[in-house]
Amino acid sequence: MESRYGQKRFIRAVDDKTYVVYGESNYFRCGEEFFDFEGGPFIVIGMAASILGLDDDRSVVSVKALDCKDEGYAECLVEIG
Repeated sequence: MESRYGQKRFIRAVDDKTYVVYGESNYFRCGEEFFDFEGGPFIVIGMAASILGLDDDRSVVSVKALDCKDEGYAECLVEIG
């Protein structure tokens, strides 16, 4: 997946319900129910899991910012159910 600015977003499965979304992002916004990379994607609880490229009927049930050690990058943990 790419941001609207062409920055790549990488998705890594932790297990069949949990994923890490990682990519170049000079800033991000987050709250209890959302995570927004610079240029997207905007991930919010309740949205279809297809935002992660998953081909099923599940949806996002939680999203949490992770402490990314790579400068200029951001990452979040997404649980789907």
